[in-house]
Amino acid sequence: MKITISGKVFFLALSVFALLSSCDKSTYSDELLTKARNVIENSPIDALNFLDSIRNPQEMGCDKYMLFIVTHVQAKYKTYQDVKNDTLIFKAQNYFNKKNNPDEAALAYFYAAIVYKENSFFDKALESFLIGGEFACKSQNQVLTGKINDNIGFIFYNQGMMDSAIVYYGQALSIYNTNPSTDLFKLEAINSIGSAYFNLNQLDSALFNYQKGLDLATKINNVPNIITFNHRLGVVSREKGEYLKASDYLHKALHQNTNSGDSIQIYLNLSKIFNKTNQLDSSKYYTDRIKERLAEIKNNYILRSVYGSISDYHYQSADYQQALHYKTLQMAIVQKIAEETNLENVMKAENKYRMYLLDQEYAAKRKQMLSINIIVVIIIIMTYLFCRKTTYKRQKKLEEKLHFNTQQVLYEHSIASKNYLETIYENFIIKWADIDEKVTQILLLGQEINLSIYVEIKSMVEELKYQTNEQLKELAKSYLYSHVHTGKKASAALTDMELVILMLCHLEYSESAIAIITGNNSRIFDLNESKLAIHAKLRNAGMSEHSIRLILNPEQL
Repeated sequence: MKITISGKVFFLALSVFALLSSCDKSTYSDELLTKARNVIENSPIDALNFLDSIRNPQEMGCDKYMLFIVTHVQAKYKTYQDVKNDTLIFKAQNYFNKKNNPDEAALAYFYAAIVYKENSFFDKALESFLIGGEFACKSQNQVLTGKINDNIGFIFYNQGMMDSAIVYYGQALSIYNTNPSTDLFKLEAINSIGSAYFNLNQLDSALFNYQKGLDLATKINNVPNIITFNHRLGVVSREKGEYLKASDYLHKALHQNTNSGDSIQIYLNLSKIFNKTNQLDSSKYYTDRIKERLAEIKNNYILRSVYGSISDYHYQSADYQQALHYKTLQMAIVQKIAEETNLENVMKAENKYRMYLLDQEYAAKRKQMLSINIIVVIIIIMTYLFCRKTTYKRQKKLEEKLHFNTQQVLYEHSIASKNYLETIYENFIIKWADIDEKVTQILLLGQEINLSIYVEIKSMVEELKYQTNEQLKELAKSYLYSHVHTGKKASAALTDMELVILMLCHLEYSESAIAIITGNNSRIFDLNESKLAIHAKLRNAGMSEHSIRLILNPEQL
């Protein structure tokens, strides 16, 4: 089929239009994502609307798509939507972990942990929160660090580890105290600390924290928390045997309450007071209110207390059949809570995090030691690069002269490196080969020896040999690079082992020493054969015969 010129122009225009349309869509999606990220803290509903307006977010590019996933889970969680099935967050978590961006990694780990927590995988949630906390500290995101500590406290609280919960809740509260506009977070942390002390039966500490929370809630006129802390103070007062004070706090909470879920708990605690004071008519009133709304109670811990209180009421009323029925229901809930508690895995997760910190510390120290070991090579490379930059700026006629000067500088460094390497190889590694052979003979004869020390020393020697060989390899590359036209090609033509052999030949090591250093069998190692192979590769790379002999056979010059 023939296509006319006008047809070709039409198809070209159509292609350009499609391309521009695609670019416009991409730009529009990026703008929506940026808007969502800008408003998510103060207007999460608006952020979610922006995100839901993006069509085919997976076409935004990998980096933007991963940001979209994190921001979408964040917006859903902040608007109290179910995030249990948002498992794409784990993909974003792995992605940002490898990107070396602590800001994005901290958020990805935090919301991955939230999804784990919502699905009751508390061990995995704990691990993600702990690592996310490391990233949050690096990014200096104090509020997020506080939230992470708060959630870690919740996990330990949920597993019955109240002492650990108090520590993390306390760390969260300390962070919130140094940041403005965190009063609601402070109230949650104070409430949680008080509840942890209550569970430890440290009633005075619980009372202190609940009173502190009530004072703050009253100061900022936060009615829901005023109700909560009056309720909590009533419960503590009841446990201390101060029933009139307890009743007063609970009736204040009930009077101010507008949340049906909270009112059930207040009914529960009022019924407990009347059970303890044997006021069965009053207890019956609140017990009946609770029974009417049993179907509304989804929290197993609340349900456990409800069944216990109703059982107590029927027992005191001499209705033993009903008392036994509700006691049986209570025991079933206790069993269910125990089955959902995953304390062993939570402890494993915490230990895994401790190992992660140790690995990070070891890696940092190893990197530091490696930097010290290769500092001489870095100086040589920097000197070479400076000379190379200077060489390119000079006139062409000075190239050979500058090349000669560079060779001289490298030769001086080679002498210094040789002294260093000889000290290591001749006094340590090469002599170690004799020791190693003697140890082998001792073992063959069946004599006893401290193998653990021997193995440890041998491992240290092998590590030192490896690091020093790395220096030799880099030194050889630097030397070859000084040949302006052929150096890079010649360096690339040689293997790592050939680079090491090349530099050892230049430093005039013996064949037996080279065999030991390179890990070859001295009986079958043929230095001349290796030299011939290196010589051929350097010649094929364009290096002159004189330059090859200068580095490979300096003893012949």
